[in-house]
Amino acid sequence: MFPEGDQGTQRWLDDRLRKVVRLIEAAPDQNHRISELAEIAGLSEPHLRRLFREQMGESPKQFLRRTRMEFARRLMQQEGLRVGEVAHLLGFASVFQFSAQYRQVLGHPPSEDRGTG
Repeated sequence: MFPEGDQGTQRWLDDRLRKVVRLIEAAPDQNHRISELAEIAGLSEPHLRRLFREQMGESPKQFLRRTRMEFARRLMQQEGLRVGEVAHLLGFASVFQFSAQYRQVLGHPPSEDRGTG
């Protein structure tokens, strides 16, 4: 999940940012709040956002969404879960909400990833 998929680049990440990234990646089923993440890192929210943009090339919110949707894709492809099951597991209020975010983040509906892989 580190920039450009290069795990070696994590060396140059700020330690506080690395801690947040690891937390998000360790629990992609959790809908972390930016305020919580900033507190864990010992940073203000604006500082956390700035570090993310500078070092990850995206906002913390974008990183959270992308990580969650990639996790959702793995659940459907590798575990065979249905779209509704994944939406529920990730805490979405509806399949429609989940599907809309999935399409926005990954560029196609979750039904395209269901049962492949």
